[in-house]
Amino acid sequence: MDLGTIKARLMNGYYSSMYDVMYDINAIWTACFSFNSPDKEVYKCAVTLKEMYENQLEEIYEESGCNLKN
Repeated sequence: MDLGTIKARLMNGYYSSMYDVMYDINAIWTACFSFNSPDKEVYKCAVTLKEMYENQLEEIYEESGCNLKN
């Protein structure tokens, strides 16, 4: 899985829920962390991107009144 595939799927209406999108996004981090060592640049970039994603997601949930923790 990669962000380009997720973007194409979003544009084509592939996903039926936001949870399906989130599942695929989380698959990117899982694969990156599984197949790369922490000293590699791609791993470090994935950590940064994951943190940015989680921060944005938390803001969206807060603005919508949803509880992200449950």
